[in-house]
Amino acid sequence: MTSDTGGIYEALIPISNWNILIETDVTGKTTERLIGLNESDGLGHISEKIFHFDEKTKVALMETGPRYQVNGAPGLPHSKTIVTLTKRIGFKRTLKLLGNGRVDHLKFRYPLS
Repeated sequence: MTSDTGGIYEALIPISNWNILIETDVTGKTTERLIGLNESDGLGHISEKIFHFDEKTKVALMETGPRYQVNGAPGLPHSKTIVTLTKRIGFKRTLKLLGNGRVDHLKFRYPLS
């Protein structure tokens, strides 16, 4: 899938079984990251910081340039993505996050159901 970005065609990375992970720092500033299954390579993926997410077109633009096309409704991330998340934040924190949608300074934007 491609998108016209002012004359430059850039591939959209397809993501399914997705949600947005919100991280809040000690000052209250938030960072959002797309979390889901990369349909191109079948791997769990946590993106860089989201610059803009268009809920209507379901396209997310990262601060460094990559663009993602999310497919389907948001919810519980794919098991491969949960493995990636566990490597990043630890097993116990991942279980808490999946259990109630938030842990410490992390939460999901959309319900997990």
